[in-house]
Parts: sequence; C-alpha cells; structure tokens
Amino acid sequence: MPLDQSPKDDPNSLFKHSLITAYYRREGRVIDPQDRLILDAGCGSGYKCLMLAEANPGAKIVGMDLSEKVSGDDSATGWRITGLIR
Repeated sequence: MPLDQSPKDDPNSLFKHSLITAYYRREGRVIDPQDRLILDAGCGSGYKCLMLAEANPGAKIVGMDLSEKVSGDDSATGWRITGLIR
C-alpha cells in the first residue's frame, strides 16, 4: 500500500491491526493501548506502522527494516528505525 493512502478509511484492516482485538481474542479482556509498545520488524515502506498507529491510539509504534530499497543508497547499511508516538 502506498503511504499516500490513509488506513482510516479501511475499518476491517484497523480491526485486524488493533492490539485490543488480538488481546481480547487471547485473554477475553479488553485492554487500553495507551503507552503500549508495538514493534513492526520488517516494516518496509512503513504503511503497516501507520495502520498500527491508527488502530492503536496512544500506543508507541516502532518500525525497523533492513533493506537496500529502504535506504535508497546501496552503500548504506539499509537500517531504518521509525518511531510513531501519538
């Protein structure tokens, strides 16, 4: 998905990426995502990080990717770490 498209208009994806949904399915309880830390390893363009941020208001989202495509510079290591805090 391109970063210019907002995940806000996709309620099914927001539901699937919500920490509340996953926790409720496992524990049978609802939790508050406020101040939770979510790691997206292999985040690529960062679209899933954006989706996780929209689906989990107040959570801290950290995206990491190791790819030459991400860095845009073949001589660089390719590491990119992005943090979204809302």
